[in-house]
Amino acid sequence: MVRDAEAAKRVTCSTPSSKVTRATVPLLLTWCAGKVFKVVDDRSSTPPRVEAFASFGGLLMLLKGEVTALKDLEVDMRLYILIRRI
Repeated sequence: MVRDAEAAKRVTCSTPSSKVTRATVPLLLTWCAGKVFKVVDDRSSTPPRVEAFASFGGLLMLLKGEVTALKDLEVDMRLYILIRRI
């Protein structure tokens, strides 16, 4: 969760409220925009698998799955995630 203003500027994120206080931090929903920077296609495994690596301004994500689920992901494609603090 991004808490200071400088870190928020480095990551493309948005919060539902412009007024953030210590009381509202645990309830925040944040969305972040990122890009896929690497896709590894392993069709030799059983079942065929795909790994996609994405970066959200320093927050890295690895997606692993079957080819049918991740076949549309390409390098430089934009991804959006919604993060909720629990």
